[in-house]
Amino acid sequence: MQKVKYCLLLLIGCIGLQIGQAQTIRVVNRENGKPIDLVTIRERGTDHGAVTNTQGLAELKGFGADADIILMHPDFKSHIVRLSRLLNRGAIVELTPLPQTSAYQYRNWALWAEDTPHEILAFQRKTLSITEPLSSAEVLGANHQILVAKNLQNAGSPLIRGYSGNALLTRLDGVRLNHALYSRIDNTHLMVVDPNNLYQTLVLPGTGGLQSSSDALGATIDFLTKTPAFAEGEYLGISSGGLLRYSSANGSITGNYQIEFNLPNMSSYSSLSYTKADDLRTGANRPKSHPDFGKRLSYVIRENNTDAVVNNENENRQVFSGYDQYHFLQKLRWSLGSFMDFTYSFHYSGTSHLPRYDKLTYTLNNTPAYAQWYNGPQLWLMHSLKTSFYYPSRWFDRIDITTAFQLTEERVNSRNFGSNQLRMQQATVDALSVNVDLEKAVGFNGKLYYGLELFSNKVESKALSRDIVTLREMDIQTEYPNNGADYNLANLYLSVKDQVSERLVISSGVRYTYTRLRSDFTDKTYIDFPYDVLVNETGALTGTIGASYRPGSSWKLGLLLSSGFRPPNISDNSRFFSEWPGMVLVPNPDLQSETNYTIEYSIANKSNSNWGIEWIQYLSFLQNTFTVAPFLFNNQDELNYEGEVAKVLALQNMERAQVWGTSFRGYWKTSQGIHITGSLTYTHGQNSETGVRLPHIAPFFGQLSMAMTHQKLTTRFELEFSDGVPRQELPPSEKYRQHLYSADGALSWYIVNIKNSYQLNNYYSINFNLENLLNVHYRNYTSGLSAPGFNAVIAVRANF
Repeated sequence: MQKVKYCLLLLIGCIGLQIGQAQTIRVVNRENGKPIDLVTIRERGTDHGAVTNTQGLAELKGFGADADIILMHPDFKSHIVRLSRLLNRGAIVELTPLPQTSAYQYRNWALWAEDTPHEILAFQRKTLSITEPLSSAEVLGANHQILVAKNLQNAGSPLIRGYSGNALLTRLDGVRLNHALYSRIDNTHLMVVDPNNLYQTLVLPGTGGLQSSSDALGATIDFLTKTPAFAEGEYLGISSGGLLRYSSANGSITGNYQIEFNLPNMSSYSSLSYTKADDLRTGANRPKSHPDFGKRLSYVIRENNTDAVVNNENENRQVFSGYDQYHFLQKLRWSLGSFMDFTYSFHYSGTSHLPRYDKLTYTLNNTPAYAQWYNGPQLWLMHSLKTSFYYPSRWFDRIDITTAFQLTEERVNSRNFGSNQLRMQQATVDALSVNVDLEKAVGFNGKLYYGLELFSNKVESKALSRDIVTLREMDIQTEYPNNGADYNLANLYLSVKDQVSERLVISSGVRYTYTRLRSDFTDKTYIDFPYDVLVNETGALTGTIGASYRPGSSWKLGLLLSSGFRPPNISDNSRFFSEWPGMVLVPNPDLQSETNYTIEYSIANKSNSNWGIEWIQYLSFLQNTFTVAPFLFNNQDELNYEGEVAKVLALQNMERAQVWGTSFRGYWKTSQGIHITGSLTYTHGQNSETGVRLPHIAPFFGQLSMAMTHQKLTTRFELEFSDGVPRQELPPSEKYRQHLYSADGALSWYIVNIKNSYQLNNYYSINFNLENLLNVHYRNYTSGLSAPGFNAVIAVRANF
């Protein structure tokens, strides 16, 4: 009897062990058999869930034997299977991968072009390497699908759908960079992003991305830097790489070194970059009708304590446009099992003085207006911690919490020609942000995204006037409120993606935005402000709904309706600044938020991987758009500012405007290894009442390229072009910048480039590019700095 008892206990134990083992399943890639981690597994109709680890294993605790389980992963087709059948087949599930040609990482989720109704411009690390961008602004200008205006070599302002500056939302690794002092015109803040660290860059034109933020009226620009991976084995993995690049047009030298350490549950990535650039040399071949446009005939020097104008020996050398810059990035990543992941990032960027070439070339009565005008040194740093938790629950399958702190120091220094007084403005922004993003599977093919964003800014400003001879200093009126300013923002969003059928995907959502701005003008030592404190408190609900329909295996039709809302920030609402001689920009307490309503539709065909076309068209209705216009300050249209009489200007609301645009892109890969791509972009925008052109409407532009690969060599021929803007069509805001244009306005241009990349071996590659082969002088619309002339770029890249 005792033996029978022991045998019975042993049988029960074996059955329990078998059941325990049977409840552990393995998920692998159907194509290569490799395990898949972070697969979300849910039992239909219950809250039971699990996530696979790096070996593709998941323990299904509490799952019913006859339950239907749903397996989901952003890179694979969703799969549903009866658990009992799965166990009978060996407890192994094979998932079919989705095509990777149109998969991107946006925020914390996968973004599929086939399921997305709005336009996507993507710049991948591999394809960008051959272009050798000097700055992140040049990353956006790569392939000439976005027109970028430049006043500095290392910065630029993209012109997208009639917007620029702070109407374009910029994110870095999911953290908002648009702080309270982002300007409406110059997006010089892009310089803080090191192009050598970018893994992917996405641009979503328009207001359709609810996860972006409602103030992304023109576009969302999403920079994603490299994240270190975990080691697949048990041992320490070490990899490193570097870059050394030289450009002839500005004599610039760029060096970058990267090193990565990998352990099973911890990894590290470090990167250091430095760039030193001399004055930029522009093209010598100008239109016969404008043989002197853009020539730097003279410049100002200081000798014997006096400003003097000297002739420029090389009229194509844009004297005082050089700079130095350095970047440092440190990422640390560690995991707690297969459910929780932490990533800490530290970004640091600094510059030398950054001369504003557009200011230094401004003249009054044939005399330079300024002897000096330079930004910087600029300083920016960011600490961020991202916590990701993966586990199916009632409220989410994944939650990401990102906290960040940014410190920005901006300096603007200027001195009038013939004056000894150097005005030095400095502003500091402390920005703290928290982002909470949640994702939840709904049914078999649906997704729910929701979350919140909190963003708090504290601004401090100070200003001095220094006599450069005696070195005596005195306080002067600050550019931003003397006693400080605060800008706070809160966003709540909810978005749903529902795959109604194999052909139709519906996306919709809402977002509520609340902002509060407070500027303290109680210090009236230098300017008698007609108010003590400016407070702007507002909120708005915006939304979007779109559909992506595939009538066949190759066609895709997209339709999107969206609305946007952008309240004024401190740079818009509370700035007191003389941007040009004889003019002063003052705060406008009545400035209201601008809004945007857009309809966008698209047609795309990708019959196979060898060719494809895409056509996008949109129409936007704008209300209360910001524009600079004459203003009354203390009931006066003129103001005595620093001993000079200046006309009063302010940022004001335009009643109504419209922007209409279209773009076309296509590619073709031949059987001989030739890859042809092309794109065309046209934008038209005007004041609905006066018909006047809006400030940031880019002219018609496009590109055509042909790439060929033979063994280890890839060669690409490029043609880029842009139409001009007649002088009579320039918007009123550009009348203060007439020196940036020819007598006929913005000129049309075209250039030819040849870019080559040769893979020496598994470790080294060489890029050799010949840009602007015809040495054409050209200048992008609204730019104050002419583009490089003939430019030979050679770069050596190493990866170990």
